[in-house]
Amino acid sequence: MNKKIKTSPAATGITTAKMTKGKWIYIIQYEYSDGSIEQIIDEYPTKEEAQEAALTDLKELTEIYEGILQRGECVSIKELAADGKDLMEAGVKQGKQIGEILSDLLEIVLEEPEKNTKETLISYVKETYF
Repeated sequence: MNKKIKTSPAATGITTAKMTKGKWIYIIQYEYSDGSIEQIIDEYPTKEEAQEAALTDLKELTEIYEGILQRGECVSIKELAADGKDLMEAGVKQGKQIGEILSDLLEIVLEEPEKNTKETLISYVKETYF
């Protein structure tokens, strides 16, 4: 496999303190979803160092992700309090922009879960996109 992952903390040297919750969720859902630590091996001098770094990252990611799930926080676009229909009702035209806006809203909610209310999200859309 030997695919380099630029956003992996192990691959980039980014410490867990510098990672946002949104970035952690992205990594655990997409980059490590197949459980393959070979994806970052090329970034380290030895396979053992790569495996150790990946396992450390995975343990931290798992703890963070489990905490998010236990608190019932939103982790996907489907869980947002506002959906594409709500955006169109607020004046967003149907099309590619809806998906982009929903992605932006997810980033906001990942960092500030308390903002996952329909009123707050629609207000943000109106202030930001109109």
